[in-house]
Amino acid sequence: MSNIEADSFLLRVLRALKLTVILAIALVITGCSGSLERMSSWMGVEREILMQELGSADRVYQSQFGSVYSWYRNNEDQTGCTDDFTLKGDVVIGFASSCGIFGGWGVPVYEPNNP
Repeated sequence: MSNIEADSFLLRVLRALKLTVILAIALVITGCSGSLERMSSWMGVEREILMQELGSADRVYQSQFGSVYSWYRNNEDQTGCTDDFTLKGDVVIGFASSCGIFGGWGVPVYEPNNP
């Protein structure tokens, strides 16, 4: 292989690598922002409404910030990732999801019924 062919091959490999990295970064950003945008719709929602919308929590425990209510995404097996809501004074003050980068697309969204 000549130097020109080797340089041309290396340029193609580097361009493909650059494109792959850019695509991966874009997917990470959209996945994470999907979680934040969707889960932030629950901020300030009262516990009663949270329960009406999502059903009984699969797990409830106390943290230093308040009561944490957790729901498994896979209800049948109760395994895998969870969506967790922290409540203080029966109002949602925080949220988290352990569903990973692309879990943001499956996050439950609160849509209040506006009369």
